[in-house]
Amino acid sequence: MGMFIYGQQPGAGMENRLSSHPLLPLEDDDVLEQSLANEIAQLRLEIKRRDNLLQERDRLLREWMLSQEAFKSLFRKYGRLPDGRMIVDLPSDEKSKLIEDEEAAILRIRPDLAR
Repeated sequence: MGMFIYGQQPGAGMENRLSSHPLLPLEDDDVLEQSLANEIAQLRLEIKRRDNLLQERDRLLREWMLSQEAFKSLFRKYGRLPDGRMIVDLPSDEKSKLIEDEEAAILRIRPDLAR
């Protein structure tokens, strides 16, 4: 950034600075326009690819959620402990303890799943 000298008009000496840096020729407008059009087309393709990946992710998440709900429903209907008690009939604190123990066992095997 230039230094301001008291009493000097703003922009004074600009001619010297401009003459020391030759102006670069501007590109032909058609070349510039085509270059911008290519960039825009490339960005549109990238956005389309991203949108397709997001749609695929959402589809996979919906399928996963459905399978989890189906598993939970079947587990509630048919899940039993080794002693024969139905899991759905257990008190809430006992169910929570079972879930916590199972999560801990899974995290020992798959620590990357930790929140």
